[in-house]
Amino acid sequence: SSNGSVKNVTVDGSVVGKDAVGAVVGYQNFCKGIQNCINKATVTGQNQVGGIVGNQYVYNQYIENCVNKGEVKGNTSVGGICGYMSQGCAKNCSNEANVTAEVQAGGAVGTIQGSSDVLNVKNSGDVTSNSDYAGGITGKDTNSYVTIINSYNTGNVKGANYVGGISGQTNSSKLANNYNTGDVTGTGNYIGGIVGLN
Repeated sequence: SSNGSVKNVTVDGSVVGKDAVGAVVGYQNFCKGIQNCINKATVTGQNQVGGIVGNQYVYNQYIENCVNKGEVKGNTSVGGICGYMSQGCAKNCSNEANVTAEVQAGGAVGTIQGSSDVLNVKNSGDVTSNSDYAGGITGKDTNSYVTIINSYNTGNVKGANYVGGISGQTNSSKLANNYNTGDVTGTGNYIGGIVGLN
C-alpha cells in the first residue's frame, strides 16, 4: 500500500542490476517509509543506483535512520543512500562506503529532481564522478526547493566539472549548518569546498 514501510532490514553479499538498483528497495513507489535498515552489500547498476534505494519517486516518501556500508557503483545518478530522489526525504542516515559514477555521484544522493529534503545526513566514503557532478552529500540538485540541513562530509570528492564538498550543483537550494572536511578535487570548472555551482 502507499502507507507501507520497510523496517529493520540488513542486507549482505552483492546486489547487481541495470536501472533503479538499491540494496533494500530498487524503486520506492508505493512504500512510504524505509527505516532502520543497514546495507553491507556491494551495489552495482547502470542508472539510479543507491546503497539503500535506487529510485525514490513519489512525493512525501522518506528514508530514515539507515546506514550504507557497501560500495556503490554505476553510470548515472549514483548515491550512497539513494541514487535518484524526486520529492522525497533522507534523514538521519549515513554512508560509510565509496561511491563511483560516470556522472552525478553523491555521498548520500546522486541526483535530486524534485522538491526534497536531506536532513542530518553524513558521508565518510570517497565520492568519484568520472566526468561531472560530484558532491559529498548530493551530486546534482535540479530543483530550487531542495533543502540540505545539518549534514556533513568527511570523504574525498573527485570529478571534472561541478564538484563540491556538500553538493556538485544546486539550483538556489537552501543549505544550512553543513560542513565538509574532505578533499575536493576537480579537473575542470565550478569546484567548491561546499558547492561547485549554486
